[in-house]
Amino acid sequence: MNRSYLRWSIFGGCLLLLVGALTWITARSLSMEKEQTIASEEARLREQVRLALWRMETEASAVVVR
Repeated sequence: MNRSYLRWSIFGGCLLLLVGALTWITARSLSMEKEQTIASEEARLREQVRLALWRMETEASAVVVR
């Protein structure tokens, strides 16, 4: 009986470690995915601003030439 209890205790401890590790990995993966989404949105916004400034500069240079 004592050996059986020890085996189940070791099994339970390993199971808890495994569940904890999987929980941490899942949380970290979700966090990294969110950071990646934010970074791509910022890059998209910077590109839109760059294009808008380029259009404004093109229009302004046409006005200066006239």
